[in-house]
Amino acid sequence: CVAIKSLVAYFVPRFEESEKGAIYDPYKRDVLVTGLSMTCRGELNFIIAAFALSEGVIDPKMYGAVVLAVLLSAITSPFVLMRGISHFKLLHQKQLSASDPQHAQKSGNNVTTMPLHLHIHLETKGAWSLLERLQTEIRDLDLVVEDYRTTHTRGLDATIIHDIYVRDTKTEIAIPTATKTEIA
Repeated sequence: CVAIKSLVAYFVPRFEESEKGAIYDPYKRDVLVTGLSMTCRGELNFIIAAFALSEGVIDPKMYGAVVLAVLLSAITSPFVLMRGISHFKLLHQKQLSASDPQHAQKSGNNVTTMPLHLHIHLETKGAWSLLERLQTEIRDLDLVVEDYRTTHTRGLDATIIHDIYVRDTKTEIAIPTATKTEIA
């Protein structure tokens, strides 16, 4: 039953595209978190096992093994889930550190360059396949989504607010820096 619940994770939609060779992949994070979150739930397994025992489908020895497996899964899954979330947070921090302007590439004349980062703020009405169309446009512009956040207002005619933080893969901007001798 744990394996079947874990397979449900592969039905998680892909909200973000990650760069090829990127340290952090949000889709892998979503699959892991969904699969482990599903395995934490064991109450239905107890009911099914008790029903199978009462109907003679399984013997008491098998029932004991099923109960033990469900208990172990229910007890250990939250800890594994927390560890997995921590792992992906660490990978995300490493990816963000790699694009930090303080660690950017130095070129001649004390000029540091870094990729252009943009914040796209959209307020739209709900529409079918809106997320897919946004992703297609962003990908066609050679932008990489660094962070994507949505909120919405309440009511029947809700406004969806998208805050998309992207990095341009083609444009580098110069960040002039001063050396200690220039400051003194």
